[in-house]
Amino acid sequence: PVQDAKNAAQLNVPIPPPTKESRDLALAAASKTGETANVGIRNARGAMQKRLRAMEIKKTIRPDDLKKASKEMEKIVEKGVADVKKTVDAARKGMEQA
Repeated sequence: PVQDAKNAAQLNVPIPPPTKESRDLALAAASKTGETANVGIRNARGAMQKRLRAMEIKKTIRPDDLKKASKEMEKIVEKGVADVKKTVDAARKGMEQA
C-alpha cells in the first residue's frame, strides 16, 4: 500500500493488470460456480419431484393439481438454469474483454 499524497488517511493499493493465467483462473472459477449452481437447481428439482410423488402415492393431491405443480416447477427450473447460464456467460465475456 502507498499513502496518498493529498490525503494522509487514505492508502492506495496498486493492482497489477490481469494476466492470461489470472483470467483463465477466473474463468475456471466462474464455470465451476455456475456448475455448482446448476447442481443445486437439479437437487432442488429432485427433492420437489420426490415430494410430489409422495403426495401422489398418498393421494393427498388431485391429479390435475399434480400436473399443474409439475409444470410450474419445470418452468421455474428452466428459468433458473437460464439465469445461471446468462450470468456465467456475462462473467465470461467480461473477463475475456479485460
